[in-house]
Amino acid sequence: MGQLEILRELCHKELSKAQLVEKTTLTIAEVEAALKILIERDVIREQDGHYYYTIKLMEKWVEIS
Repeated sequence: MGQLEILRELCHKELSKAQLVEKTTLTIAEVEAALKILIERDVIREQDGHYYYTIKLMEKWVEIS
C-alpha cells in the first residue's frame, strides 16, 4: 500500500522520507512500510537519506502511466 504514490513522487526528483510524507497522503508508518517493500524489490535505493529509482526506465514508465 502506498508504493505507487511514492513512485509517482520520485519521478520528479530524489526525496527524503519526510518529503514523501509531506507530498503524499500517507502516514510516516505507511511511507516506511512502502519504502521497505520497494527497496527489498530493488525498485528504489536510499543514499544520504534520499530515495531514488534504481532503474531509470522504470521511472519513465511510472511517469507516463
